[in-house]
Amino acid sequence: MTDESEPPNPPAPRPSPRGRARPSMGGSGLYGTPQPPISSPPTNSDDGPDLSEMIQQVTTQPSSIPTSTDPTPTHATLAQIDSQTLQLFSQIGTQIHMDGLIRSHCGVLAQLDPNSPGIAYMSKKGTILSNIGIDDIISCKLGTNPSFEAPENHRLIFVLLAQHSLNNPGKAAVILAHSPWTLAASSHEDSFVLDSKNVGRIAVLDARSEDEMISEITETLNQIGGPAIIIRNNFILGVGSDFDSIATNLSILEQEMQTTILHSKL
Repeated sequence: MTDESEPPNPPAPRPSPRGRARPSMGGSGLYGTPQPPISSPPTNSDDGPDLSEMIQQVTTQPSSIPTSTDPTPTHATLAQIDSQTLQLFSQIGTQIHMDGLIRSHCGVLAQLDPNSPGIAYMSKKGTILSNIGIDDIISCKLGTNPSFEAPENHRLIFVLLAQHSLNNPGKAAVILAHSPWTLAASSHEDSFVLDSKNVGRIAVLDARSEDEMISEITETLNQIGGPAIIIRNNFILGVGSDFDSIATNLSILEQEMQTTILHSKL
């Protein structure tokens, strides 16, 4: 029987399509580039579910789409949405909308419940984040299929929440945004990392099947970390311990990418 106190081994690096470099290579374009050693993240010593086990559950969870008859409990039977959580979601949704990081129904907010290990709050599919209400938020357990109201790419979000909380027990949040200038800066097919002088290195991954992207996100987090991951021409996944820090990083990155692109046109 496997010792549950040990985190799962990181997945073996996959060969890059079209003979291109992996994000961990820093866009060198050369195979065989020495990769940094992968250190195993510490496990959560607090009472409650083993988060490393949850990561394994999320990464191996079937990618079937839940239906309206899915017996998975809804937010009413998992965790009650309190007024503080609603206010937090509403404030951040309005902020990132005003900053131009999302448009209308785009974007997703997700956060671990610091008082209930393994429970995540998440905005529903199609929610207007700048006009969010209590009925627009669901709660779900990491490693299980949420209700049919869960947003697309919720499995990617689960992985980021679980991975980040390994080093920050009970604290993890994710913002899925569609920042236009940042996505434009990532559009070149040979771009693997966006370097921000104020935010750091942001990995750029190609859009593939959900299982492949989960594997690559896990690998990228273990190898180069960073406050966000870009799925090229699709969306940005900002990750951190709280919404405020993530929104700040995404806003700074968006401004830097806008300036870079505009300067390149001169």
